[in-house]
Amino acid sequence: MNTWQSITDYLSTIESDIAKRAPRNTGALANSVTANLEPTEDGFEIQISMLDYGVFQDLGVNGTEVNWGSPYSFKKNIPSSAFSSYAPTLSGQFAIATSVRKNGIEPKNFIQPAIETHLDQLATYAAEDIWDYWYQQNK
Repeated sequence: MNTWQSITDYLSTIESDIAKRAPRNTGALANSVTANLEPTEDGFEIQISMLDYGVFQDLGVNGTEVNWGSPYSFKKNIPSSAFSSYAPTLSGQFAIATSVRKNGIEPKNFIQPAIETHLDQLATYAAEDIWDYWYQQNK
């Protein structure tokens, strides 16, 4: 028996829920979501990882003219080439880059709601796993 099966199942549930809520373009962001249990000095913590731009999609980015209340802001011009998959011409790419810089990126808020939805289950799963571990050690 996997002693930590309940926590493993919980982490899979968190991964799936965040991936389901993640913004979709290519699906790369959703496919990159992982949740792991990592040891710390005080015990363990759950670490959630994904492609670097996930945090910007989640919390948004303030534009030069629109403030989304994000801790992130555009400070430099965005390279037009970043939008080559959206517009075939350089002028189209430039127009998109300019718009994104001015308007920023609206927050998608997909990480925290997924965590909060399942947070109350964590204590139950941890208790089950601790009990299973104790039982295996003392039978």
